[in-house]
Amino acid sequence: MTFTRARIALAGLVLITLIAAGCTAENEAAATSMATASVAGGASPTATATGTATDTGEPVASTHAIPTADLPLVRFTSTAGREATLPIEVIPTAEFAIGLSGRRELTGRGMLFYWPSGDSESGFWMKNTHIPLDIAFVDRDLKIIAILQLEAESEEIRRAPAPYLAAIEAPLGWYAEHGIDAGGTVEFLFDPDALGAGR
Repeated sequence: MTFTRARIALAGLVLITLIAAGCTAENEAAATSMATASVAGGASPTATATGTATDTGEPVASTHAIPTADLPLVRFTSTAGREATLPIEVIPTAEFAIGLSGRRELTGRGMLFYWPSGDSESGFWMKNTHIPLDIAFVDRDLKIIAILQLEAESEEIRRAPAPYLAAIEAPLGWYAEHGIDAGGTVEFLFDPDALGAGR
Protein backbone atom coordinates (compact mmCIF):
# COMPACT_ATOMS: atom_id res chain seq x y z
CA MET A 1 0.00 0.00 0.00
CA THR A 2 2.79 2.41 0.96
CA PHE A 3 4.78 1.43 -2.17
CA THR A 4 1.75 2.20 -4.41
CA ARG A 5 1.25 5.61 -2.79
CA ALA A 6 4.93 6.40 -3.27
CA ARG A 7 4.70 5.48 -6.97
CA ILE A 8 1.61 7.72 -7.39
CA ALA A 9 3.37 10.60 -5.60
CA LEU A 10 6.46 10.14 -7.79
CA ALA A 11 4.32 10.08 -10.96
CA GLY A 12 2.58 13.27 -9.82
CA LEU A 13 5.92 14.96 -9.17
CA VAL A 14 7.19 13.98 -12.65
CA LEU A 15 3.99 15.34 -14.24
CA ILE A 16 4.27 18.66 -12.38
CA THR A 17 7.94 18.96 -13.41
CA LEU A 18 7.06 18.35 -17.07
CA ILE A 19 4.27 20.94 -17.00
CA ALA A 20 6.55 23.50 -15.34
CA ALA A 21 9.26 22.84 -17.93
CA GLY A 22 6.76 23.33 -20.74
CA CYS A 23 5.60 26.65 -19.25
CA THR A 24 9.20 27.82 -18.88
CA ALA A 25 9.98 26.96 -22.52
CA GLU A 26 6.83 28.79 -23.60
CA ASN A 27 7.80 31.87 -21.58
CA GLU A 28 11.34 31.80 -23.00
CA ALA A 29 9.93 31.68 -26.55
CA ALA A 30 7.70 34.66 -25.79
CA ALA A 31 10.61 36.58 -24.32
CA THR A 32 12.73 35.84 -27.39
CA SER A 33 9.96 37.14 -29.62
CA MET A 34 9.56 40.30 -27.56
CA ALA A 35 13.29 40.94 -27.72
CA THR A 36 13.11 41.19 -31.51
CA ALA A 37 10.50 43.95 -31.53
CA SER A 38 10.98 46.62 -34.18
CA VAL A 39 8.07 48.83 -33.14
CA ALA A 40 7.73 50.49 -29.78
CA GLY A 41 4.50 52.16 -28.73
CA GLY A 42 2.84 52.87 -25.44
CA ALA A 43 2.49 49.17 -24.57
CA SER A 44 5.11 46.45 -24.46
CA PRO A 45 5.44 44.30 -27.60
CA THR A 46 3.53 41.04 -27.33
CA ALA A 47 3.72 39.55 -30.81
CA THR A 48 4.81 35.96 -31.33
CA ALA A 49 7.07 34.73 -34.09
CA THR A 50 5.35 33.43 -37.21
CA GLY A 51 8.38 32.55 -39.29
CA THR A 52 12.14 32.34 -39.09
CA ALA A 53 14.66 33.98 -41.39
CA THR A 54 16.95 31.25 -42.65
CA ASP A 55 20.12 33.34 -42.30
CA THR A 56 19.54 34.78 -38.82
CA GLY A 57 17.35 32.31 -36.94
CA GLU A 58 15.36 35.31 -35.66
CA PRO A 59 11.56 35.70 -35.80
CA VAL A 60 10.27 37.39 -38.96
CA ALA A 61 6.81 38.53 -40.04
CA SER A 62 4.56 35.98 -41.73
CA THR A 63 4.61 38.02 -44.97
CA HIS A 64 8.36 37.64 -45.55
CA ALA A 65 7.97 34.68 -47.92
CA ILE A 66 5.38 36.30 -50.22
CA PRO A 67 6.95 36.95 -53.63
CA THR A 68 7.35 40.67 -54.34
CA ALA A 69 5.25 40.33 -57.52
CA ASP A 70 2.31 39.10 -55.39
CA LEU A 71 2.34 41.96 -52.89
CA PRO A 72 -0.29 44.76 -52.92
CA LEU A 73 0.83 48.17 -54.17
CA VAL A 74 0.97 51.70 -52.79
CA ARG A 75 1.26 54.68 -55.14
CA PHE A 76 3.08 57.78 -53.89
CA THR A 77 2.77 61.21 -55.50
CA SER A 78 5.30 63.88 -54.58
CA THR A 79 4.54 67.57 -54.08
CA ALA A 80 6.03 68.09 -57.57
CA GLY A 81 3.67 65.50 -59.10
CA ARG A 82 6.21 62.70 -59.45
CA GLU A 83 4.75 59.20 -58.93
CA ALA A 84 6.26 55.96 -57.66
CA THR A 85 4.74 52.59 -56.79
CA LEU A 86 5.98 50.30 -54.03
CA PRO A 87 4.94 46.67 -53.34
CA ILE A 88 4.34 46.32 -49.60
CA GLU A 89 3.89 43.59 -47.04
CA VAL A 90 0.66 44.12 -45.11
CA ILE A 91 1.15 42.66 -41.64
CA PRO A 92 -1.52 42.19 -38.96
CA THR A 93 -1.34 44.17 -35.73
CA ALA A 94 -0.17 41.06 -33.87
CA GLU A 95 3.07 41.24 -35.90
CA PHE A 96 3.74 44.98 -35.52
CA ALA A 97 6.31 44.16 -32.83
CA ILE A 98 8.18 41.95 -35.29
CA GLY A 99 8.05 44.31 -38.27
CA LEU A 100 11.15 43.97 -40.44
CA SER A 101 13.33 42.52 -37.70
CA GLY A 102 15.40 39.50 -38.64
CA ARG A 103 15.87 40.71 -42.23
CA ARG A 104 19.21 41.05 -43.99
CA GLU A 105 17.77 42.57 -47.16
CA LEU A 106 14.69 44.38 -48.42
CA THR A 107 14.88 44.80 -52.17
CA GLY A 108 12.07 46.44 -54.11
CA ARG A 109 9.47 46.18 -51.36
CA GLY A 110 8.32 47.77 -48.12
CA MET A 111 6.05 47.13 -45.14
CA LEU A 112 2.78 48.74 -44.04
CA PHE A 113 1.80 49.45 -40.44
CA TYR A 114 -1.85 50.56 -40.49
CA TRP A 115 -4.12 51.92 -37.76
CA PRO A 116 -7.76 52.23 -38.98
CA SER A 117 -8.48 54.81 -36.26
CA GLY A 118 -6.01 57.17 -37.96
CA ASP A 119 -4.63 58.50 -34.69
CA SER A 120 -1.59 56.36 -33.87
CA GLU A 121 1.30 57.90 -31.97
CA SER A 122 3.37 54.70 -31.80
CA GLY A 123 7.11 55.09 -32.16
CA PHE A 124 9.51 52.84 -34.08
CA TRP A 125 12.89 51.36 -33.22
CA MET A 126 15.29 49.12 -35.09
CA LYS A 127 16.29 46.52 -32.52
CA ASN A 128 17.26 43.30 -34.38
CA THR A 129 16.54 45.00 -37.72
CA HIS A 130 19.78 44.62 -39.64
CA ILE A 131 19.13 46.95 -42.59
CA PRO A 132 18.69 50.75 -42.54
CA LEU A 133 15.23 51.95 -43.56
CA ASP A 134 13.16 54.96 -44.56
CA ILE A 135 9.76 55.35 -42.94
CA ALA A 136 6.95 57.57 -44.22
CA PHE A 137 4.16 58.56 -41.84
CA VAL A 138 0.77 59.10 -43.50
CA ASP A 139 -2.17 60.93 -41.91
CA ARG A 140 -5.88 60.12 -42.31
CA ASP A 141 -6.05 62.46 -45.36
CA LEU A 142 -3.42 60.19 -46.99
CA LYS A 143 -0.83 62.97 -46.85
CA ILE A 144 2.80 62.20 -45.97
CA ILE A 145 3.53 64.15 -42.78
CA ALA A 146 7.15 63.03 -42.38
CA ILE A 147 9.84 60.77 -43.82
CA LEU A 148 12.52 59.61 -41.39
CA GLN A 149 15.68 57.55 -41.81
CA LEU A 150 16.09 54.64 -39.39
CA GLU A 151 19.55 53.33 -38.53
CA ALA A 152 20.01 49.55 -38.52
CA GLU A 153 19.86 47.98 -35.04
CA SER A 154 19.30 51.32 -33.30
CA GLU A 155 17.22 51.25 -30.12
CA GLU A 156 16.38 54.94 -30.38
CA ILE A 157 12.61 55.38 -30.59
CA ARG A 158 11.57 57.58 -33.53
CA ARG A 159 8.12 59.17 -33.75
CA ALA A 160 5.97 61.03 -36.24
CA PRO A 161 5.38 64.74 -35.56
CA ALA A 162 1.60 64.18 -35.37
CA PRO A 163 -0.92 61.31 -35.09
CA TYR A 164 -1.03 59.16 -38.20
CA LEU A 165 -2.99 56.47 -40.07
CA ALA A 166 -0.12 54.48 -41.54
CA ALA A 167 3.62 54.09 -41.50
CA ILE A 168 5.32 52.67 -44.58
CA GLU A 169 8.86 51.33 -44.29
CA ALA A 170 11.05 51.12 -47.40
CA PRO A 171 14.74 50.50 -48.11
CA LEU A 172 16.93 53.44 -47.06
CA GLY A 173 16.99 56.08 -49.80
CA TRP A 174 13.91 54.76 -51.63
CA TYR A 175 11.80 57.87 -51.08
CA ALA A 176 14.61 60.28 -52.08
CA GLU A 177 15.47 58.17 -55.12
CA HIS A 178 11.88 58.39 -56.32
CA GLY A 179 11.43 62.08 -55.45
CA ILE A 180 8.81 61.38 -52.79
CA ASP A 181 8.69 64.03 -50.06
CA ALA A 182 6.73 65.17 -47.03
CA GLY A 183 3.56 66.88 -48.23
CA GLY A 184 3.10 64.30 -50.97
CA THR A 185 0.20 61.87 -51.01
CA VAL A 186 -0.39 58.13 -50.83
CA GLU A 187 -2.93 55.95 -52.61
CA PHE A 188 -3.49 52.35 -51.55
CA LEU A 189 -4.11 50.33 -54.73
CA PHE A 190 -5.92 47.77 -52.57
CA ASP A 191 -8.32 47.90 -49.64
CA PRO A 192 -6.28 47.76 -46.40
CA ASP A 193 -9.39 46.89 -44.39
CA ALA A 194 -10.23 43.98 -46.71
CA LEU A 195 -6.72 42.58 -46.18
CA GLY A 196 -7.16 42.83 -42.45
CA ALA A 197 -4.53 45.54 -42.01
CA GLY A 198 -4.45 46.91 -38.50
CA ARG A 199 -6.24 43.89 -36.99
